[in-house]
Amino acid sequence: YKTAAKPIPHRYVLSGTPAPNDESEYWAQIKMITGAGNDCFNMNYYAFRSKYFNSIALGLTGQKMFKFRRSMQKEFMEAMKPVTHIVSKEDALDLPEQTHLIRKVFLSKEERKAYDTMRDDLVLRFKDEMVLSQTALTEVMKLRQLTSGFVYGENETYRTGQSKIKELDGLLEEIGNHQVIIWVNFRYEIRRLIARLSGQIVIDNNEPYIPDCGALWSETKDRDQVIKDFKDNKFQYLIANPQSAAHGLTFTNCKYAVYFSLNYSYELQKQSQDRIHRIGQEHSTTYYYLLADKTVDEMIYKTLLRKGDLSKMVLDYLKKGK
Repeated sequence: YKTAAKPIPHRYVLSGTPAPNDESEYWAQIKMITGAGNDCFNMNYYAFRSKYFNSIALGLTGQKMFKFRRSMQKEFMEAMKPVTHIVSKEDALDLPEQTHLIRKVFLSKEERKAYDTMRDDLVLRFKDEMVLSQTALTEVMKLRQLTSGFVYGENETYRTGQSKIKELDGLLEEIGNHQVIIWVNFRYEIRRLIARLSGQIVIDNNEPYIPDCGALWSETKDRDQVIKDFKDNKFQYLIANPQSAAHGLTFTNCKYAVYFSLNYSYELQKQSQDRIHRIGQEHSTTYYYLLADKTVDEMIYKTLLRKGDLSKMVLDYLKKGK
C-alpha cells in the first residue's frame, strides 16, 4: 500500500463489502488513505491486531484465530468516522424487495451414515479406497461435499446419495418456467447438475419440459456467449460458481437464485446475491438455500448471517455518525 499511496495526494477506496469477514480487513484500507494521520491505524498490522483482537488457540494445532475485542469497538469505529462516507444501495436505488428462504434437505440413511462416520471417525471406507480427513479444514470440506451427496477421494469421486438433488428438482418444479441461477462450490456438483438439468423433467400438468442450462466455472470455454445466452433467455438455468461469476455481472432477467451449496465467504455470498438484485431489476428477488438438516450446511449459513450482521452494524454506525 505504501508504494501505491505515496505519490497520490487524494486517495479513495471504494467497496460494496469493505470488510466481509472481520474488522481486521479495514486496516490496510484506512492505512492507505490516512498514512500516519490516524492514531488508530498508525501502526503496523501486527500491533493493530494485538491491540484490537484477542488471540485464541485452536486446540493443539499451533494455529490461532483472532476475535475482535468488543470493548474496543467504539474507539475503533470513531477512528474510522473522519475518513469514511457510506452510501448504501437502499439509499441510492429504489429496488424491489429480497426474500430469503431455507429449504431443509433430509439426508437418506446411507448419506447420514456416511456423514456421521466422517464427522466422528474422520475416515470413510469404499471398495477401493479409504477417504481420510487429516485436519479440521479438510474435515469441514469433506462434510460439505457429503451434504451434496458425494465425496472426493484421492483417486476418484464417490457418490453417496442424491437427497439434495431431489430437493432441487422439487424446488425447480415449484418455480416453474422462470429462469434460475444455481450457485454451487464444487466442480463435481456442476458436472452432476449439468447432466441432471439436461434431461427431461415434469413441470406442470404432467407436461414434459426439457430445460437447457449453461454453466460459468473454470471449464467454461466461451464465457461471454454463456452470459449472453442466459440474458437472452436461450436457456432456463445458469449453474455458476461464485468465484467465477459473483462479481461484475448483471442478470436482472432472472429473479430466482438457489444456493445448492455454500462456502464461508460473505463477500462472495453478498456479491452473488447482487447479480440479480441491482439496477434494472423490476421484480422481487427470491433466494433459496438448500441446507441439509443437522449438518455443516447450517453452521456455514449461520456464520454467513453473523458476518453480514457484523458488516452491517459497522457501516450503519459510520453512516449515522455523519
